[in-house]
Amino acid sequence: MTEGARQVAFGVVHGIIVAVLLMVSLAFPATAHDSVYWFNPLRWDNLDVDYKIDDSIPGIGGSNLEDRIHDAVVRWNSQCCIGTFAFDDVGNGDHDWVDPCAWSTDPTDVWVFHHGGIGGAIAETSRCEVLNQQQQITTIRSVRLTFGAIDPFVWYTGQAEEPNFGDEYSVEEAALHELGHVTGTFRGGNADEGNSGGHWPYPSGVCAQFGAEADRTMCPFAEVGESNLIPLEPHDIDTFQDWY
Repeated sequence: MTEGARQVAFGVVHGIIVAVLLMVSLAFPATAHDSVYWFNPLRWDNLDVDYKIDDSIPGIGGSNLEDRIHDAVVRWNSQCCIGTFAFDDVGNGDHDWVDPCAWSTDPTDVWVFHHGGIGGAIAETSRCEVLNQQQQITTIRSVRLTFGAIDPFVWYTGQAEEPNFGDEYSVEEAALHELGHVTGTFRGGNADEGNSGGHWPYPSGVCAQFGAEADRTMCPFAEVGESNLIPLEPHDIDTFQDWY
């Protein structure tokens, strides 16, 4: 297997709907730790962000895969900002894997799925962004976070330092990265810096071409058999804290 074939991207997509409710005004987009690069973040309309694990997650109900997702949530919650942002586990359920903008009657903010329909990415975050036309303010209303079917590879669900080099991608690493997008902090990017799409520039000194231990959590690629994006890297933490 070549080096290039071992490298798989994360994905981010979003939709926009028109809101009829008034939203609070937002601050100017936060500046990243390195001033050369910036993100274009959005806040949630509710900063206590509920999430549920869908029954499509293999081994539902206390499985190691589910546990690693919760571990990644704990890492983000431990970094910020009591009273301003938190992920809140509200259990498990059975939901349709559809555009999150179609969830108008569902009070849950984030659903976490396992699904084969996300193309070449190993995991993907899809956001529903709400535009208030009166105030011209956009916020996040709901998110679908999906772990892909990654055959012939498998998801590594353990807590050891490294997954198996030959065929395993780390669940916790993927979850940690995707939850960064879910926070709304890592959204968009400066077109003058390569239109990073909510990621640090790649390849660059902060996101090595074939992965490195110093890589930032919000680099756009994961490597089979490695967990370079764990734990949260200080620049990712700073960017998150600057926004919230």
